[in-house]
Amino acid sequence: MRIAANAAGDSFELVPDDGQGLPPGRESDLFRKFERGERESTTPGVGLGLALCSAIVEARGGQITAENAPDGGARFVMRSPLGQPPVLPTAAELAQQGDA
Repeated sequence: MRIAANAAGDSFELVPDDGQGLPPGRESDLFRKFERGERESTTPGVGLGLALCSAIVEARGGQITAENAPDGGARFVMRSPLGQPPVLPTAAELAQQGDA
């Protein structure tokens, strides 16, 4: 599996690239609940993974798309706005919390 990440302006793009490819014309359908790439398959799963990914990315104000890569396989692109990183407590603050 190959994963690439790029920052551009106020957003980032994460691109995992792997898999056998997507059913033509159904790329956006895969983000619906209980939707699977192959309707009848021995591959386990209930079709919730991409729906959950989509909900999380959209909740952050981003977008996730899927397409067939030109050289074969599936390509998923997740774009999300950059935010302020969380302020992490210092070692002293963590130690103080542990004493409380």
